[in-house]
Amino acid sequence: MADEMLFAAGSASAVAAILVLRVSWARPGRSRLLNAAGWLLLAISVAAGSALAGAWGITVMALWAMGAAFVLLAVAAWKSPPARRKASSRRAGMLPEAGEPLRLGGRVITFLLIVLGAMISSIALAITTRWIALLAGAAEANANVLALFAAPLGWTILAFLILMTDSRRRQLVILSIPIATAIPAFVTGARYERRHRTGDGQKVSFRPCSHWSDRRCAALYCLADRHGCGILSGTATGRATECTRNGVDTPEAVQRGVEAVLASEAGQPSTTHLYVHLPDKELPRTAVTTDTQAVYLAQDGSIAGPEEIAWSDFVVKLHYTLNLPVLVGITIVGILGVMMLALAVTGVVAHPRIFRDAFRLRARNDSGVGLADWHNRLSVWTLPFSVAIALTGALIGLASITAYAVAADDYQGDVEAVYGPIFGEEGEADPRPAAVPDVAAALEHMADAYPELNLTYAILHDPMTKGQHVQIVGEHDRRLIFGEYYAFSADGTFEHTAGLADGDWGQQAAASTYQLHFGTFGGLPVKLAYLLFGAALTAICATGTYIWLGKRRRRGIEEPRLRGAGTASSSARLWFWR
Repeated sequence: MADEMLFAAGSASAVAAILVLRVSWARPGRSRLLNAAGWLLLAISVAAGSALAGAWGITVMALWAMGAAFVLLAVAAWKSPPARRKASSRRAGMLPEAGEPLRLGGRVITFLLIVLGAMISSIALAITTRWIALLAGAAEANANVLALFAAPLGWTILAFLILMTDSRRRQLVILSIPIATAIPAFVTGARYERRHRTGDGQKVSFRPCSHWSDRRCAALYCLADRHGCGILSGTATGRATECTRNGVDTPEAVQRGVEAVLASEAGQPSTTHLYVHLPDKELPRTAVTTDTQAVYLAQDGSIAGPEEIAWSDFVVKLHYTLNLPVLVGITIVGILGVMMLALAVTGVVAHPRIFRDAFRLRARNDSGVGLADWHNRLSVWTLPFSVAIALTGALIGLASITAYAVAADDYQGDVEAVYGPIFGEEGEADPRPAAVPDVAAALEHMADAYPELNLTYAILHDPMTKGQHVQIVGEHDRRLIFGEYYAFSADGTFEHTAGLADGDWGQQAAASTYQLHFGTFGGLPVKLAYLLFGAALTAICATGTYIWLGKRRRRGIEEPRLRGAGTASSSARLWFWR
């Protein structure tokens, strides 16, 4: 009861804060009292959300505030009188005008400096950040996560500084500073041994269970496919439509299903991982995925047939990797996330009155003023959303190449070892044959010990070998983390958790990026909010392009091909967010 009251109070404070700021900023002269009251109500909302459920609560309060602002913008658009002011034709300077040289060489060099030079420099900054964190006594998981966050943030800042500097020499100096600071880290190494000694003195290597290495791609696709980016990509809708029958609802039936799937692969190369998607109210059918197949299970645990979700897989892989080879595609997506983050930051810097005019909307104007107002107002009130989506997308996308660099410096090239302290570690592989692990016992333990959790996956690592073990993924209510890993031995004995729910802050931050990016942390209302704000983000991209084209047109420069390309691009972005 107390939690619900705190949630209601925080939500009301968020909405009231936007209303008070709207009243204050609509006055001819700004009221310091009303401004202070508005910002105080926002602070109260954030405090209430934090006290209620930490990062989850703060995120939900931010959605309430953005939603209230959108309602006020809709009212302002409806009441907007016709505007007589003419739009600006100020030159943006992106392309040469009539008679001016193209300066193609200089533009290519600037592009290479921002993409390749800033990428190398930002990775060097990530290595330096991790090295300093370890010297300061930070936990290894926290230091590794700091490195993963430092790469996209550093790249964004470097891109901004390069674009704001005319001198090529200064641009090179800016890029060289992070590289120079990384030299001590490269020289000293600051290595952590990823080997632990057994009682007889022999060394035992550990293989991490990660979500950001090559091995994690299958689990990552499973998580994305489970929620399907919500209603944003239609994946969950498409898969739920296919799930016309109830899923397996007993541990014994799950065990029979696992045994049936493994038996169907007899005589083939052994699967390294087996994922059991456990049914819930959104996706009520049980599915089993291995390295080579994906099937549905009937209620008795028998194989019901192949999983037919080709369209969903296409959309998910398009979002993650643009349907390119995994490392190449996901890196390009990460670079696009950096571009979005840089655009959000530079947009605020380039418009000194962007917050002062946060509710000024001259929608009824066809000369370009209305378009500019829509662009600026939507940019202001979706800024938290835009930054969150861009940063988490860039983090997920660039984590692979950052991990390669960190591994080369500190882990003797073992990329997976970078993720071990974050997501937990697997024991040493032992390929000797063994019986099917007891998944039913693990599920029964979870039902008895953690009845409040929503179990989403049972994961078998190296099944039917001596080195096998089982992990159960459990979702925690009102948490941004995608879940906690509960590790079991092959006989179903509980061993430990990975620490994603209550471990180092770096582990919790890394595990929170997925649900924050996809909007799967608050049911249908949050998914609808993400749909609205995602469409607004698409509108921001489209209006920005048309504002620039409009300025050139008012200067007498017609760009029919560019305008057509912009229209096609905007339509594609809107379809992707539908």
